[in-house]
Amino acid sequence: MSFEIMCINSSLAEKQAAEEIEKCNELTSRYGLTLSRAEAIELVRTRSNALKSSGRIEFGGGVIHKIIREFCDSPYISMYN
Repeated sequence: MSFEIMCINSSLAEKQAAEEIEKCNELTSRYGLTLSRAEAIELVRTRSNALKSSGRIEFGGGVIHKIIREFCDSPYISMYN
């Protein structure tokens, strides 16, 4: 039973993380960069898999949105890469 609760909480946390990433589109669209819902979910899942495979946990919602905000104005990033 506790495993099921963890899965529900994990699913909710993934949804919230994807929404946080999507909110970054307000800022990044100025630089011609946006992420779709599917891309945001894929980033969250990739993060989860990386954390699991390395045996780590993350508190406070993660850093993906912070990385996006920090690098969105870089001339070395475009929608095509």
